[in-house]
Amino acid sequence: MSKTSLIKWSYISLEQGNLYLPGSITKNGKDHRLPLSPQIVEILKEEKRLSKSPYVFSFGGDRFIPRRTINNWCSELSHKVGIKFTSHDLRKLAADSLQDMGINDDVIEMILNHSQGDLDKVYKQRYSQTQVRLAIDKWAGVVLG
Repeated sequence: MSKTSLIKWSYISLEQGNLYLPGSITKNGKDHRLPLSPQIVEILKEEKRLSKSPYVFSFGGDRFIPRRTINNWCSELSHKVGIKFTSHDLRKLAADSLQDMGINDDVIEMILNHSQGDLDKVYKQRYSQTQVRLAIDKWAGVVLG
């Protein structure tokens, strides 16, 4: 989640409905492109209209939300709901939920930007973007109702 706080508006194409993450902010150091669901695009359009920050998640200024703050928020929420978890556990929860929804493991790995071998990457790219978009749209429908 701390890497998520580094997402800038310039990484998002609301017109194309895509998020581009440069390798400098991804866990594995590789560029990553994800489709955005129509629901998320609408939410982001409104947020961008109100934002004065280069960062999507900020305190309203030019600063991103620090890792320590995110960890504190997760700790507070964890305490309130009575379930111990970290910000990284939210990523695992998303993966488990996608799997429960019937999304293929390879597609989940692509969404999470897990490293793949060169042969796997070439083979999976043939169908990946369509499958990833379908999975993201399905997930958004569940999360956003």
